[in-house]
Amino acid sequence: AMSALWALTGSVDPRPMQDAKVSDVVNDKCKTAKVSINGTINNAKFVITRTKSAASKRGASGLSFHLDGEDLSAQSAKDTQAVIDEKLGVGTQVLARTIFHGQHAVNGLLEATDGKLKDELSLIVPLNLWQEAASLARAKSRIASQKAAEVSGMISLRNKDLEVLLKRRDTSQGMANKKREMYNAKEAHVQSELNRIEATFNSENKDDVQIDLDEIKNTLGVST
Repeated sequence: AMSALWALTGSVDPRPMQDAKVSDVVNDKCKTAKVSINGTINNAKFVITRTKSAASKRGASGLSFHLDGEDLSAQSAKDTQAVIDEKLGVGTQVLARTIFHGQHAVNGLLEATDGKLKDELSLIVPLNLWQEAASLARAKSRIASQKAAEVSGMISLRNKDLEVLLKRRDTSQGMANKKREMYNAKEAHVQSELNRIEATFNSENKDDVQIDLDEIKNTLGVST
């Protein structure tokens, strides 16, 4: 895995060493380090070969890239690496974190500051995407809060109107009940008087009295 990482990116995982050198990839008993990695990109075969000499003179390192039988190697290793990154569709920083992710710092992400964590996440997902999503969410939240406040105010007003209407209904029902009681009392009183008048007359003038009683009843609207 380490050799594949070096072949793809030209670097190895960061180690807690103060005197590390680029030439450390070369074995102490060898003069040159060489790694070739084969794979496919969208079903097209590729070969990446990276070499490094123990000597630190110019031209001691090399990088070649072949894709689908075509040599895409540039004049410099830096330019060739740019072509590799373009064809793979991912940068060296993401590739490095795909093969190794801080194996020498187990709690690296857990103990990272907010800025450091965002820097790490930005290598995989652009932060502007999350920033736009957060802005959109805040805007929608403000609109929803305003609408909720408006609806709450309308509900409060309607509840007050309902209280007024309920009081009016109760008052009207109370007045109607009192009037009904007064009407029933008057009706009972009139009926009692009619019964008393009818009882005071004897049978001799019953017919004449009956006519008078009928007229009184008709006038008062009372039925027997």
